[in-house]
Amino acid sequence: MGLLKLFSNRISREWKEKFNKNIDYLNNLEKKLSDQDKSTNSRIDNLVLHSGGESHNEVVDARVNHKGEIFDTLQGRLADTEKKVSESMSVLETNQADTKAQVAQLNNSVETIVGGSADWINLYVSADLGSDQNGDGSEEKPFATIQMAVNQIPLVSIPGVSIWVDDGVYLEDVSIRNISATAIYVGPKNDISTIDPSKSDMPVKLRSLAFYQCKGYYKVTGLQFVDTKNAPKFSGSVYSLMVEQGGYLSVDKCKFAEDARNLAGAAIYAGGLSASNVYGTCYFHRQNIAVYANLMSQVLINQATGGKENTTGVRSTDAIVRGKFPVGFADVNENIQGFGLIIAKGTVLS
Repeated sequence: MGLLKLFSNRISREWKEKFNKNIDYLNNLEKKLSDQDKSTNSRIDNLVLHSGGESHNEVVDARVNHKGEIFDTLQGRLADTEKKVSESMSVLETNQADTKAQVAQLNNSVETIVGGSADWINLYVSADLGSDQNGDGSEEKPFATIQMAVNQIPLVSIPGVSIWVDDGVYLEDVSIRNISATAIYVGPKNDISTIDPSKSDMPVKLRSLAFYQCKGYYKVTGLQFVDTKNAPKFSGSVYSLMVEQGGYLSVDKCKFAEDARNLAGAAIYAGGLSASNVYGTCYFHRQNIAVYANLMSQVLINQATGGKENTTGVRSTDAIVRGKFPVGFADVNENIQGFGLIIAKGTVLS
């Protein structure tokens, strides 16, 4: 015990303090024992005097939870506890799943902005075998539309991207916007090396393709542009293939053979700070304007490019064009507007 012994016979201040401390200690001890006794008696009363439920042996003590709530039966208390635990676990699992989904969404957002891989990206499209709902762009599970494949390209793609298109007709107006990529290639999946666009149709047909405010090198190969009259308008004119405000567009072995002589527009358009190279065996037939360079853009034309019955070969409006189409390509091979330039072998055509 914590009582203090008295060693002196004199009644002094020190003696009084020790005596008082002993009294305080005994009082506190008595109160503590009394409280414990009351608690014990209360629990015994609860056990003995308030038995109930289905069995006379079941006591209230077992039917009381930590909040002091009394249940009709022990089973009721246990079931209530289990239910609340189960509900809490369900909420916890839901929150965990939501957090996991949010993290996955965040990762997807990051990969949308910056490509998550340093490897070249290959995407496959098939009008007959693909699906935009169930496809993933792989060769085994291609997309059904070119636009869906384009939508998978990260906004910033360090490696290049190839979109391999299966034979078929794609009445799409494909739009590629605000992409920064080392290279973007769009072309047929199957070999077209033996096909001459001036004599045969190309196996992959598309209505229109446009690059807006992109950075990088783009190559479009082996496509035939169709249904020109239903292509979207840009600044009031219709274009089958265009690049606007950025990037370098290379056009190889493409065919433009829809009769568009009565349509305001051009087969290929390059505008703003864009550049384009039209080369290889590209073929133009009955176009209003085959190639249109506008407002500070630059276009290079390979003389091997073929065509006939076109109204205007190339138009340069406040832009620079290098090269020219062969004789007989169009009614007017070169057309200059504003401060446009057309340069052929160091000679400025004006």
